[in-house]
Amino acid sequence: MKIVLEELQAVPALLHLVDSEGNLHPDLHFYTGVGVLVATILTVWLLYLGGKRVRGHGPPLQREYAIKSIFVYPVKSMAAVQLDRAFFDPYGLVHDRRFCVVDRATGKQVTQRERSKLARIQPQVADTEGMLVLKDPTQPKASLLKVPLRPSQDEAKKGERLEVDVFGTIADCLDCGEDAGRWLTAALDQDAAKGALKYRLVRVAPNGVRRQSKHAKHGWLYREEDAIHFPDGSPLQIASLASLDELNRRLQEKQQRPVPIDRFRPNIVVQADEPFGEDWWSKINIVASFGWNAGKVVPLRVSKPCHRCVVTTIPQDREEERGSSGAQGEKAEPLVTLREFRLYRDGEDEHFGKSPLFGVNACMESPMEADRAEVRVGDRIEVESWSSSSLRTAKNLKNALDSK
Repeated sequence: MKIVLEELQAVPALLHLVDSEGNLHPDLHFYTGVGVLVATILTVWLLYLGGKRVRGHGPPLQREYAIKSIFVYPVKSMAAVQLDRAFFDPYGLVHDRRFCVVDRATGKQVTQRERSKLARIQPQVADTEGMLVLKDPTQPKASLLKVPLRPSQDEAKKGERLEVDVFGTIADCLDCGEDAGRWLTAALDQDAAKGALKYRLVRVAPNGVRRQSKHAKHGWLYREEDAIHFPDGSPLQIASLASLDELNRRLQEKQQRPVPIDRFRPNIVVQADEPFGEDWWSKINIVASFGWNAGKVVPLRVSKPCHRCVVTTIPQDREEERGSSGAQGEKAEPLVTLREFRLYRDGEDEHFGKSPLFGVNACMESPMEADRAEVRVGDRIEVESWSSSSLRTAKNLKNALDSK
């Protein structure tokens, strides 16, 4: 210590730190003590945060996520169309779930929950022609079905209208005609229909969009301006490849086949550093990375975690279908494994029940301002704010998501 003090005295700029007898100045003792205290508090805090992260009780360290894939589903429950870029309108991504199949007898929507064959039908959007084109690859000799993407003025005024209930919200719809109904009946039921028209293809009528209400299944989590066409509840669904990897790791441990991301039918797929970090998202932004649009932001808010149904057990691709076990339904994978670690509040919640969580649903913060905005593969999602607790365990989802 004596040597150190002598060295301090030998440096003119440091003479004020020691007195003439070589003792440390009292102020130096004070500031040294403060520094040690601050360093100790900071170390304890970092260890606390690290412990929370290890235990999965805190938000992830990652705030930016690269967008790897974009999908739209022009007809609800039919095959996906993968895109390099997509545009927004006030109802979500353009061309996403703008048509729906309806049972003629009951007037209810028909999805893969009722007719898994819907997954085989491949839609295409021919923008230049203004047509939706449907193809059934299992019937190579069958003709294509072509339907205008938008109704003519005459059809909008005189077309057959019907109300379709989609999970507690009502859509005022237009029937796309008997030719479409006949084509769908042949594709879904083939000879079993015996010539009867069993299905309708419908679109939302002008000014007939679904608006969330207290009667919807999770209506308390939405705003009135969250208008949609035929998604279950939210305009967007976002999933993480890291979360998929963790699910598949657990499946393979059980000697089960891994599943692809298309089982979850997301709109946007992101790359993440760790699984289920999206459980902590609240306010997020899509940030453009390219061209004149670089830096432009589309603000989104997470509306709820996405709860999963039997559709996740249905292969969405014919090649995967050929290699699958064929098991579908509530007791099939990946639902069984997801329920082991992804139930909301351990499956005791009255709204989510035994439906496990994977991915998140999101709404545009301002639907009208999002109109004509663009998202591309390679853009990124940035987290603006975290929820106050994990969306898998939050006692009150709305309060957790509304936290500032």
